[in-house]
Amino acid sequence: MAYGIRQSSAQASTPCRFCASRWRGACKGVDAHDALGLSALEAAKSPLRIYEAGDVIYTQGDPNTHVFNLISGWVEVHRDTADGRRQIVQFLQPGAFFGLEPDDEELGESAMAITNAVICPITTNKFHELRRSIPSLDEHFISLLQRDSRSLVKALTGLGLGNAKERIGGLLWRLAVTGAGQLARLQEGCVVPMPLTQRHIAEATGLTSIHVNRVLRQLRENHVVELRDAKLTILNVKKLRAIAEPGVDLEAVMSSERREFRRGMLGDGGAAAADCGA
Repeated sequence: MAYGIRQSSAQASTPCRFCASRWRGACKGVDAHDALGLSALEAAKSPLRIYEAGDVIYTQGDPNTHVFNLISGWVEVHRDTADGRRQIVQFLQPGAFFGLEPDDEELGESAMAITNAVICPITTNKFHELRRSIPSLDEHFISLLQRDSRSLVKALTGLGLGNAKERIGGLLWRLAVTGAGQLARLQEGCVVPMPLTQRHIAEATGLTSIHVNRVLRQLRENHVVELRDAKLTILNVKKLRAIAEPGVDLEAVMSSERREFRRGMLGDGGAAAADCGA
């Protein structure tokens, strides 16, 4: 592992309105017609940082100085214990906002690039100023925190109660929904970027790599999903959802999501990254 920050002057000067993540994550809270808000956002951001796969973005215990918008690529957030064990707590995809900690506290986790990644940093103080001066940004940020909290509670429940297949299925399901942008886009044959190794999955689910290998083989043989060459192919949506969230009324959820999709309400959180038909 290595610290690696590379900056491109051309990329560093890219206006926010042309940013690939402008309508995802925290920045979506600044309305396109709010000229003063956009100007403040432009002034607050630091030059883009470019990381290669395996580069460390920050380390557990580092000073809490910046928050980060993930423009492209995948990032893992993990926590190491004193005896050398590691728990991956989040896999971040484009549009993710991360690195926020309570004021005057050190960073509680480490972040590392899984793939090549481009990240937009904002100093913590400037981000707090933006929240105070742009109410829509503050409201959207609170909404993001609420959604992240709900997602983490679901993930923790799956880890605590699920067997190995349910833990892995739940992880793949959540990442696939995020990658596709919305549940309605997940159909048989849908292919979603998934640049995870068996080690990544093991450290996120509390299993061994050998156990992960066995479960992934079972999921493939049972025509549920196939993870190959950094891509996840959804072979059977209903089977995967049943494994990930036992007892959920899939038909009702899918029907509701598809109605929203047809009304043009598809979210921006990574939809373009997935090779999924509407």
